[in-house]
Amino acid sequence: MTIHSSIERIQAKLQALTLADPQLALFGASTHKYLLDPVKTAAQVSEFERQHGIVLPDEYRQYLLHVGNGGAGPYYGMLPLTASGAAGQLSTPFSMRGAWNRTYEGDPGDNDAYMRWEAVYSDDKWRCGLLTICDFGCGDDVCLVVAGEEYGHIWMDDRCGDGGIYPDTSFGQTGRITFLAWYELWLDTSLREARDNQE
Repeated sequence: MTIHSSIERIQAKLQALTLADPQLALFGASTHKYLLDPVKTAAQVSEFERQHGIVLPDEYRQYLLHVGNGGAGPYYGMLPLTASGAAGQLSTPFSMRGAWNRTYEGDPGDNDAYMRWEAVYSDDKWRCGLLTICDFGCGDDVCLVVAGEEYGHIWMDDRCGDGGIYPDTSFGQTGRITFLAWYELWLDTSLREARDNQE
């Protein structure tokens, strides 16, 4: 399976999903309306990479060049290409290898202690090497690893929901998943749901 064939399937399935859900009834559809933002040029993508000292995973790069720079996608939609977190963080390798979380175990009545714990828990240092690509809602983010051993895989930053940071399994997949497989899995899941709604 080539990236080119994956892109063609995604384009066809997105068109099919648009027709299958004309009332925008599926979750998030009323936000993105199955519309795509204009694609990026190769020069624009290369400039982003140069500015941040990274090379984007090729699957995501081809999405930006041939599908769209955000818009229709899982949850509340894909975000346009942008930096996440503090400047320079994208080029710092993502250090996690498996699901990570922390739980506050101090005195529930000690607000100062909790605030100190929360400052550490929410620190941007945990997001090094993660590019936010999708709006999950409720302050949580779907991220693509752009530096580190997990390069090219989709991870969730669910710290706003106290869920920590972990490899994405939102559509029932097991193991790691790369960008185009993740996006197409959303399309397949949504098409089944839309067709079930029609029965």
